[in-house]
Amino acid sequence: MNISDYISKLKQAHDVPNYYCNKFPKNCGYYDGSRYSWDCWNLIKTILALPGWEDTRVTGSYVPPKNFITGDCDGYHLLMQCTDRSKDFSNLKVGAYLYIGDKGHEHAGAYIGDFVVDGYTFNVVECTSDWESKVQYTYVDDKGRRFLYKGGPQGRSWTDNGILPYIEYGEEPAPVCPTAYGIDVSRYQKGFDLNSAKAEGFSYAILKAGGADGNPKYYKDPSFEDFYAQAKADKMYIGAYYFGNAFSTEDAIKEASYFCQYLQGKDIVHVYYDVEGAMLNQGYTHLTEIIKTFCQVMINAGYACGIYTSESHFNSRFDDSQLVLFPHWVARYSKTAPKLKSIALVEIWQFGGSTNYIRSSKIKGTTVDQDRINIPWTDEGSQPKQTYVIPESTSKSIEQLAIEVLAGLWGNGIVRKVRLTAAGYDYNSVQNRVNQVAEQRKGTKTYIVKKGDTLSSIAKRYNTTVDALVKANNIPNKNQIFVDQELIIV
Repeated sequence: MNISDYISKLKQAHDVPNYYCNKFPKNCGYYDGSRYSWDCWNLIKTILALPGWEDTRVTGSYVPPKNFITGDCDGYHLLMQCTDRSKDFSNLKVGAYLYIGDKGHEHAGAYIGDFVVDGYTFNVVECTSDWESKVQYTYVDDKGRRFLYKGGPQGRSWTDNGILPYIEYGEEPAPVCPTAYGIDVSRYQKGFDLNSAKAEGFSYAILKAGGADGNPKYYKDPSFEDFYAQAKADKMYIGAYYFGNAFSTEDAIKEASYFCQYLQGKDIVHVYYDVEGAMLNQGYTHLTEIIKTFCQVMINAGYACGIYTSESHFNSRFDDSQLVLFPHWVARYSKTAPKLKSIALVEIWQFGGSTNYIRSSKIKGTTVDQDRINIPWTDEGSQPKQTYVIPESTSKSIEQLAIEVLAGLWGNGIVRKVRLTAAGYDYNSVQNRVNQVAEQRKGTKTYIVKKGDTLSSIAKRYNTTVDALVKANNIPNKNQIFVDQELIIV
């Protein structure tokens, strides 16, 4: 295993720190004769012994002693396999194995790179005490002392470190991204100087672009342009959000259309749908579809779209298990990170606003919502942005659209609904005609159009005429057919 893979898998284990707690089935972790769990060295040896290990949140992988590469389970034997064993912590190597040798309190961890928080450096991934199975970060100084997340020493210090022989250290490891912090602002912070936040270590700014809860209903936030100009000038990472108020998928599409218009010309990729307020007062399944639709329209337009709401709303107001692939920005005003019932990763944790248990709620005298960025943003893979605008009128007939749908040009399921509605067509009318045509085609001979086909060539092949094919398939333009289009042969 190379060092980059090793560090990546350790970080992957940490990124869902609370979901591991007592949730492993009996094929996972460490067995004490009565129950199973991950302990600190099972975290490390599972990753080492199984290069294909993937974080599945609930299944993990159990490595019994006889199958582990050292033949032993405990942390001391793992230390004995290390080279360059040392009690000096002043020059730790990325990927180093750390061990506490205090009898009765043995413990292990892995150093994954420099990371400065509250003046303490060095980031260590480990599990907490036996049987808790919570993966966590701690910190170690050059004397080997362990520190909690917000500083302050823990009861025991690391005693030894070494280099694991199962890792190829011949390359530079993937960089470990330090924790970053951001703020989110709207017209309620009008006049606030973003540079003052930048000076206090906030490198991300998430700006309210608009919403659908005002008068007029659809509005652009009056401070959006000013904050955007400031964030650009201050070279901050910039995101945007839209305050939702949709009660149907059609509403969601319209809101996304306005959001896209506000974003046009802006250097913004990461966007969020703010799901709170009145729109929470509707059916569980219905609200799930609304959120999914909004995000899909934004993704179709080339944006990395996620969802913002509180921890309790993520866990109770809609089916988050259907939304896990969308980035999650979770509000929890607390010292402890959010805990989601779904397997979704928390990309951003909004830890404070007017109430803040971690730091001052104010920056230069202004109360500002504050966020921890757990997963750094990247613009890689983003598509060229296009703006979805509800058109004044439509040009294609229901018949033509049904043909295009059957040819696969409008996608399937909710994607089809989003695309047709966003283009200004009545989805239900189109889908009804699609169903009628599909029913008519049952039991008939059909042909799937291939690249290079024409109606003339197909008619000749099946001993029919172009006019007959046009009539049977309701083709509005005999000179235009599509690859993968299904034609009735008469």
